[in-house]
Amino acid sequence: MKLIHRFIEISYKEKTLFMEALLFLLYSKILLFIFPFKTCIRQFKSIEQLNHSIDISTLKNVRTAIFRANKLVFWKNICIVNSFAARMMLQSRGIASVMHLGLRYKNSTNMEAHAWLMVGDINITPKGEENYKEIYHF
Repeated sequence: MKLIHRFIEISYKEKTLFMEALLFLLYSKILLFIFPFKTCIRQFKSIEQLNHSIDISTLKNVRTAIFRANKLVFWKNICIVNSFAARMMLQSRGIASVMHLGLRYKNSTNMEAHAWLMVGDINITPKGEENYKEIYHF
């Protein structure tokens, strides 16, 4: 009930972004589940230059929409799914972003992978506090 009340209180624009985020999260989850990673990254168009008139509030709204939608979905999303969905949302707005993939040692024998998305210096999906060694970005 509390979630429904909160949803009613947000603006129409935020509701639209939220629904878009839900759809892109689902699409990203299915895409990454079915296809190899190499095929999945072909989904993204190369946007050569950053749009110089990027509105910071648009970036924050996309980040918030992904965060809100991720809390509501009944499946567990990992960082790569969140980054893919956010990148698709930004791409549809003509905003270039860079997805980073990194690794770190969890302990002496196990490694952990992480993905995060940035537009310039702004984190869209968080890198986290851990030190990940970047191995690839696109």
